[in-house]
Amino acid sequence: MLRAAEDVSRKQEDSASQNGDMISWDINDIRLPKDVKQVNCFQEWPDSYVKCIYSSDDKNAQRHLSSWAMRNTNNHNSRILKKSCLGVVVCSNDCSTPDGRKMYLRPAICDKARQKQQRKSCPNCNGPLKLIPCRGHGGYPVTNFWRHEEPFIFFQSKGTHNHPRPETKLEAEARRSIQKAHTAVPPTSPRLKRSRDIELSPEDPYLIAETAHHYYQNALPVKGNEWHTEDEGNYMNLDHCNNEVFFNLFPLR
Repeated sequence: MLRAAEDVSRKQEDSASQNGDMISWDINDIRLPKDVKQVNCFQEWPDSYVKCIYSSDDKNAQRHLSSWAMRNTNNHNSRILKKSCLGVVVCSNDCSTPDGRKMYLRPAICDKARQKQQRKSCPNCNGPLKLIPCRGHGGYPVTNFWRHEEPFIFFQSKGTHNHPRPETKLEAEARRSIQKAHTAVPPTSPRLKRSRDIELSPEDPYLIAETAHHYYQNALPVKGNEWHTEDEGNYMNLDHCNNEVFFNLFPLR
């Protein structure tokens, strides 16, 4: 029993030392942990002061993915990618969708586009929109740091978000697609329908030509199963001509 207790104690110490190595590092350290036995699962909504070590094969970590609205900011260290949170765009009327969700839109990354976005109306109630900026890191935006050190990707977040979660990128794309579908001109618009319903007037040349063509086909004299050129020429008030004259007038090409 003493030996079993010692094994459990040793495992706890090893685990504590490993967790201590994973937590004690800082993104700005010259050297980061190398002997990492277990990597973290990817976090889509990292909040508060978080540190994670991801595998370099993690696709989301490779893309520096985050469901928070983050944008790249200047950093003096070229080996560290720095991103800051933009906050969330909300409806001033605090409206809700039919399924009970609030309108928490993703802010545009570009400054001019974000200003233009705030001049638009709420897609749900047409009310005014407003930006809630992120101030969760001592009055400044929450900051995320990414650093690639093979075979790991190190992530560190500083600050706690003081605003609701915005819609994800996929949710924003789906919402815009639905809006485009509603605002698109239907294939059978009233204007096109009116143009299709316009009838040809009796004086229309096309109508006259069509009528004459059908009348001529139905009225041609036929005897048995053969055409009689002479009767046809007389009927159409045309002079009969033989094949030689015909081919002289209309030579084959």
